[in-house]
Amino acid sequence: HALYRFPLQVGKSWTGRYYVIGGMVGRTLSVTVASYERVTVPAGTFWAFRIEATNRRDGYHQPKYETVWYAPEVKRMVKYFSREAREELELVKYLPARLGTR
Repeated sequence: HALYRFPLQVGKSWTGRYYVIGGMVGRTLSVTVASYERVTVPAGTFWAFRIEATNRRDGYHQPKYETVWYAPEVKRMVKYFSREAREELELVKYLPARLGTR
């Protein structure tokens, strides 16, 4: 996915392209890793990279501004916010894997 380019580090920036709706609609993401900070969600408090993205859909003038918090500890996004989409998502539950179990 164009939203992540590992390894993440504060100050890193990139532009990526991806397609949705069966490959018919193109989008361009301009992404910057803005900070590494603690974020609290219902699943707990995590150190996370705050990633700021401008999401431009082909044929539309108004971009969508998105903020994602990616926590290396859980290897996933723990929080997402978009003002334009009126959307906020948070990780509700996280159970660490137990070593030596299947």
